[in-house]
Parts: sequence; structure tokens; C-alpha cells
Amino acid sequence: MISLEIPHPARVECAHIMNTHEWTRSRPRKRRSGLAVAMVALACGPWGCGPTKPGPTETLTLKSGIEMTFAYIPAGRFRMGSPADEPGRGKDETPHEVTITKAFYLSATEVTQSQWQAVMDDNPSYLIGDDRPVEHISWTQAVEFCRRLSEQTGRACRLPTEAEWEYACRARGGGMFFFGNRARRLRAFAWYQDSSGLAKTHAVGKKKPNPWGLYDTYGNVREWCADWYQPYPTERARDPAGPDEGKRRVIRGGSWGYIAPFCRSARREAAPPGRRTHYVGLRVAMDRHVAMDAP
Repeated sequence: MISLEIPHPARVECAHIMNTHEWTRSRPRKRRSGLAVAMVALACGPWGCGPTKPGPTETLTLKSGIEMTFAYIPAGRFRMGSPADEPGRGKDETPHEVTITKAFYLSATEVTQSQWQAVMDDNPSYLIGDDRPVEHISWTQAVEFCRRLSEQTGRACRLPTEAEWEYACRARGGGMFFFGNRARRLRAFAWYQDSSGLAKTHAVGKKKPNPWGLYDTYGNVREWCADWYQPYPTERARDPAGPDEGKRRVIRGGSWGYIAPFCRSARREAAPPGRRTHYVGLRVAMDRHVAMDAP
């Protein structure tokens, strides 16, 4: 496996998390041996990690002409979680095969403050900026945003499930990130502790997207998911949506205040549905060709 080094491990203090990590890095080789190629293929998982092209997008128009663009996420199969030897791995990331049986749309960026205001008529954010992600919202508020967005646009909008989120984040790639295990590449794709500068969020969509056209999955703010938190199963799953009840809702993705290991594709967190912090926002899923019934 390719590993890396963070010369001065940073302390991360974010609500309920405080940790440090040390890493080692091996210099990249100009030419890979057959063994090295095999190791990369293994890191990417049994379904490969080759580049894929973004699919068709859809755009919703909100009040005041503000738009939300959604990326197309195809149906497919992937290995959710992480291998036992992945650097920075959590104990709750048991690898298991998951099938997403239906294609769906996912907002290309995290919901911005201007988009939130167009739907909710307020702005609860701590770090203000129209094009910055909305934050300091609870899971309950995120669900209400999706409900009102559905009413305003006539489309079926919701929070993504945890499985949908990780599947879309990986975009058929594997390893710590969709591009593999070289965390030094993360600067090109994410606002996290090493790239965000002062403790703040940034305008969405300014870093590179993943192969399916999603921006900021590894940074800026973490994102609420629909599921109640529970340990992963070991058996295969089809369209998992979590348990029917629980105490904490799932949060996924990286943050402007996180070091690289906390931004990994498989990283899991959870919080009570009423918890609000300026590290957490949302991204919206939208079902294909499903319109809401008129009231």
C-alpha cells in the first residue's frame, strides 16, 4: 500500500473529536513493478478504480432564480467500509459488499447559504457567505429543507442514505480516497485543515470534482445522511437504509478543520439529530423522474 507523511501532526478539535495521527511516506516510483500495480488494483477493490465520466446533470430553479445542480449517480455495486490495514481506519468500517439498485441524483455541491435561504427564508450559518456551504444545522432542519425543496420544485428530494453517500463519493474508485492513498493529492479536491487556511469554510465548487461531478465530498463541511447509526453488517446488502430507530444520525465527509485521515471515503461519524455545529451541513439526493403530488 502507498502511505504518506504529515510532518507535523495537527490536533483536530471538532465537537466530540480530538486526535492526532502520524504517517510515513515512501517516494513514488517512476516505473511501477508488477507487484506495485497489483497492490494498487487491490486497494481499489474488486470492481476497479478506473476513471469514469460524469453523467447527465439536472438543475432545479429556486426562488429568486437561484439554481441547484444535481449530478447523475448510476446504479452499481461497491465495497463499503475499509480494509483492516487502511491508515486511519475506524473500528466501525467493516468492509462489506453493497448494491445500489437504482440510479439517483445528488447535488453537485453542498447546499449553499443562498440556496438554503431561498427555501427556508433564514440563514443559521456561523461562517457567513452566500456561496459557502450552509452549516450549524441539525439533522431535523436538514430533513425539513428537503421537504420544503420538494414542495417548491415538485421533485422528490431527500437526504442520501449512508450507502448512497459513500458510493457516490468513491465513484468506483478505491483506497482512502477515490483517487487512491496519496493524501498529498487531497489539496486539489478538498478544503481541509492543510488547505483551508484560517478556520473557515470556502465557496463551494472551487476544488476539483470527483469523476461523477461531485465537489467537496472530502472537505468544507461534513454532511448529514438519512440513516440512524449502527455497526455495519458483514454480509452483502442491497440498498441499505439503516435501522428503524436509534439515538444518533450518520454524518459523512471531510471538514475544513480535519486532517487528511479524517476525510477518508470510509470515515464514519454520528450525532444526535438535534446537534448543530459549524462543521456540518448537507447534500441533497433527488430521485429520478419522481414528482411530488400536488397538495
